[in-house]
Amino acid sequence: MRKNLLGIVIALASFSISTGQTIWSGPTITFSKAAFADPTADANQDRITNSTWITRASTRGLFNAAAESSYIGNISPSNTEWATGSLADYARLSYQPWEAWAGGAPNIPNIVGVEAVVHLIAEDIYLSIRFLSWGAGAASGGSFSYERSTAGTPAPVKLASFTASKKNSTVQLNWKTVSEENTSAFYVERSLDGKKFTKIGSVAASGNSSADKDYSFTDVAPSSMNFYRLQTIDNDGKFMYSRTLIFRLVKNSLLEVFPIPATSFLHVQVSSLAKMNIQLIDAAGRLQQCMTIASGESAFQLDISKLQPGIYYLKAGTETRTVIKQ
Repeated sequence: MRKNLLGIVIALASFSISTGQTIWSGPTITFSKAAFADPTADANQDRITNSTWITRASTRGLFNAAAESSYIGNISPSNTEWATGSLADYARLSYQPWEAWAGGAPNIPNIVGVEAVVHLIAEDIYLSIRFLSWGAGAASGGSFSYERSTAGTPAPVKLASFTASKKNSTVQLNWKTVSEENTSAFYVERSLDGKKFTKIGSVAASGNSSADKDYSFTDVAPSSMNFYRLQTIDNDGKFMYSRTLIFRLVKNSLLEVFPIPATSFLHVQVSSLAKMNIQLIDAAGRLQQCMTIASGESAFQLDISKLQPGIYYLKAGTETRTVIKQ
């Protein structure tokens, strides 16, 4: 087993490298909060995960009781972003804070019946949601109800890393799993615009494993801009997608970081003639994350979802890029 995928060696502190989204497409459940019910009571909170408890006070909007004591405009519920559309299209949707998605106070009742998707940012979970009722005005006492999807059965594979590197005129994709259950194959998909993906190859999976497994695939005909993702197929025909990995075959600089600003993940691509240290430093000069990469060109994603909002600096050798975390 290779200890350092693509020559990435974790040193001092460690970067959190994004792996894949979790799609909750299991059976739906219904949650409701009655008028004037106590939002601090467990029964009146939809505890979706350990860090996301959705509820509402007697007026105003939703908030996350696991992290917030009341509704905060344009922010609450924290750790969530919302989009109109189907869970099947989650990767192509445009996400916003809840209030922006709902259209502001006068329009919030219009969300009833709308098919939507919620992204739990820190956990990188996507789930479907549809509001069944919304109590408007002080007399409503903050009542609301919705139905949402659940986790259902566990994902067939746990992906530890997914990275890319340039090999002459080709792009080599590497990924590592730490567990697999009933997996059949990995389909490698590529897109030129990040929306329409085409299968370009497949790699047989291990089937059932609780040990680390390394995989690779070479794209022999990449474009100048490439969006890659893995579709994991199990023996029952069920599937899940990895997070999309972006790789530019022709770059404008030695270090590219995007998007700016970012909320949860950064795409990083770096070129180096020798081993190079990469550091993420906050505005006060404190080291937040650090890693060392080997020579060559590689692309990966950084998980910044747990960092506080603010300005950070990503340094790679003599190159520095400003990162804004929202």
